[in-house]
Amino acid sequence: MKIMRPRRGFFRRAARLWRTSAGFSVIEMLVTFTIVLVLSGIFIGYNRTSGRQLFLYTEQAKVVGVLNEAKSYAIQRLKDTEGNEDIVACAYGVEFEMGGAYRVFGVTKDINDDGCPLDDRTTVKTYTLDSGVGFVSLPPGNMVAFEIPYLTTHNPGTVRLGIGTIQKDIEISQGGAITPK
Repeated sequence: MKIMRPRRGFFRRAARLWRTSAGFSVIEMLVTFTIVLVLSGIFIGYNRTSGRQLFLYTEQAKVVGVLNEAKSYAIQRLKDTEGNEDIVACAYGVEFEMGGAYRVFGVTKDINDDGCPLDDRTTVKTYTLDSGVGFVSLPPGNMVAFEIPYLTTHNPGTVRLGIGTIQKDIEISQGGAITPK
């Protein structure tokens, strides 16, 4: 078997060619720069979107916490703090404003009255959404109330939070279940 050898001077010519080509061509540099630019643009855009999503998840968790707080007050059956035994709490809930404010409220009634007058509300605590986040849609009447003693839910529906084009929902069912989506 005959082994083929490179022609005489092959390595010399290759070494000479290698020494004369001193780096990358302009086309190679432009292609590399374009690829790096596109990949970094995608990464930065993704990073900003995920940051806004995390911010929205945080606000969603806060609103769910406040809804659970109102539900907890209704379960505890808090009494009127003025010591009047004839007045009892009949419902607790959360009232929302499109501007981003929301508040926990309580409703009291005379112990002998039937029904719960949801129009006469007393503010327990007030909260505000962080800037940039707002309410996109709210349940009917812009409020949700949990009536004592069976946690009957008044105005169940969906609270939708949004920041830019990203939106998150909180479902409140007739049975009082609060579900972030």
